[in-house]
Amino acid sequence: CECYFFPNPSNEQRVVNMFRTCKKTLDLAIFTFTRDSIAQAVLEAHQRGVKIRCIGDDGNSKVKGSDVRLLASVGIPCKTDNNIRFHMHNKIAIIDNSVVITGSFNWTTQAINNNQENLFFYEDKEIAQQYVKEFNKLWSSFTAVIDKETALRQIELEKKQKTNTNNKK
Repeated sequence: CECYFFPNPSNEQRVVNMFRTCKKTLDLAIFTFTRDSIAQAVLEAHQRGVKIRCIGDDGNSKVKGSDVRLLASVGIPCKTDNNIRFHMHNKIAIIDNSVVITGSFNWTTQAINNNQENLFFYEDKEIAQQYVKEFNKLWSSFTAVIDKETALRQIELEKKQKTNTNNKK
């Protein structure tokens, strides 16, 4: 059981290192996810063969730099809620069905460097199973899938827009 508070850039490495401990499964439900260092740790887990599922908020998964799209672009199954009036506002990671990471912390630069945020790591299989049950309920109820091809097109479009903006400067 560990608690971390932000703003505190040194705590970012603790989050990244925790994802590097994944061996079998990683379930993510995250409201806003744009921090590339955390995304890289998730991608490394995917490359090691960890089974990953990601749920994002529909609006925030479409924003520039969304790492939910990045995960989808490499074939990680990603879904979103599909309700413009309400948000999927969870901030949860479940590692190997035994460790829960949760708190107010969004996975963004703003959260790491500026926001008053908290993050709680808890290793307990019984509690983790309660989170897995809720995650599975969300996973089965959300039908909006971010497919690999769409994610790749959106990322390419974003790169082109960035290049065009840089060329105009």
